[in-house]
Amino acid sequence: MLPVLFLIPAAASTILGLTFLAGVGGRPVIKILGISVFFAAVYLQFFSIYPLTGLILQTVLAMCLALWRKMDSTR
Repeated sequence: MLPVLFLIPAAASTILGLTFLAGVGGRPVIKILGISVFFAAVYLQFFSIYPLTGLILQTVLAMCLALWRKMDSTR
């Protein structure tokens, strides 16, 4: 059960990240920043000795991307 819980934030931030990258438009700096945070979180969660840090970073990234998407849709 625990490994499945680690995959939920990764899947959520992946889906939200892809929609974020598709909707950002021509802002390459924001795209690069989002991709680098995502890959840092994936590395921490799956390939380092700090999986909880990666899980928290994935969760925060997913929430930030969802908030960004919500704010962008209200404009």
